[in-house]
Amino acid sequence: MEHYILTFRAPLKTMLAREELIKTLALTIPHIQLHSFDLDDKQFIMRIKSLDRVEDAIQAKLLELGHRVAFISSNSISTALGA
Repeated sequence: MEHYILTFRAPLKTMLAREELIKTLALTIPHIQLHSFDLDDKQFIMRIKSLDRVEDAIQAKLLELGHRVAFISSNSISTALGA
């Protein structure tokens, strides 16, 4: 099965609320989950695992919640056993 890791640049305010935001996003887009977050070169990076390319829906919902994020990239990953 193929999944996507969607990478976003996010402000500190968003990173501090990430757990709550992911739970809220999951109500709208049930198949997403927080994959990782980090501080990379003084930029906050949030990676979300998803079954589909739903970066537009994620950005729209976060903006509706008062959080502006910038989409950076999408990487496809295989979740097959042994992969």
